[in-house]
Amino acid sequence: MASVSASHLILFIASMMVAASVAGVFTSSIGQLSGALSEQGLDVSSDVRTDVEIISDSGSDAIYADGTITLDVADDIAVLRLDRPDVMNAMNSQMRAEVTHAVAAGGAEARVVVITGNGRAFCSGQDLGTEGNAADLDLERILRDEYVPMLRAIRDCPVPVIAAVNGAAAGAGANLALAADVVIATESAYFMQAFSRIGLIPDAGGTWALPRQMGLAKAMGAALFAEKISARQADDWGMIWEAVEDDAFEERWRARAAHLAAGPT
Repeated sequence: MASVSASHLILFIASMMVAASVAGVFTSSIGQLSGALSEQGLDVSSDVRTDVEIISDSGSDAIYADGTITLDVADDIAVLRLDRPDVMNAMNSQMRAEVTHAVAAGGAEARVVVITGNGRAFCSGQDLGTEGNAADLDLERILRDEYVPMLRAIRDCPVPVIAAVNGAAAGAGANLALAADVVIATESAYFMQAFSRIGLIPDAGGTWALPRQMGLAKAMGAALFAEKISARQADDWGMIWEAVEDDAFEERWRARAAHLAAGPT
């Protein structure tokens, strides 16, 4: 909702570019991370798309060609759902472009934007594809041309953005959530900074957000050990606004969104 300062934005982008500078480590170790996420029940293998086609963009809904997200605007609340449940809502080029567009559209049409996921995960991070495809990824370009615009759209959104974390939020998926103004998580959700398992530092703004939201000591441990942080831990540490019992989760985030939508301007 509030724009970051120029110095913070430079620091934010720099952290992403440092991660990109070790892209060789990423490609040679991709199987390690894929295996680690698979152990957590996260299947993130899929083809990466680079084209964007919006079939319809009128009224309260935007219909996206490949269905990587859905956007519904009603009662001044824009609900953006990451919609690739078969790969735990892993982000490919198509999804990042659509999220960037949808956040801007929601910010223009509604008084609050909610980002959540379909299925049992919020977002498992970067779509790693097959090992062969991963070796061809230009990680620096992806960070610069796809992640930065998406995260800037969230940070610069003129209305509050809520991340309603409905399940696992791993890697860049965790940091996508932390880019929001308010993070509400269901108690069964968790956050994981998986980057150190392949020799990377947290990207997608993680090195900027984590120390500010949970303190340097916890942020360093999260980055180095790549352990799960439960929603309750995240709440206790000040990393998120609140953890909510699973059966009350959707009702709670909808109530929070309605409160903001009805507030003064």
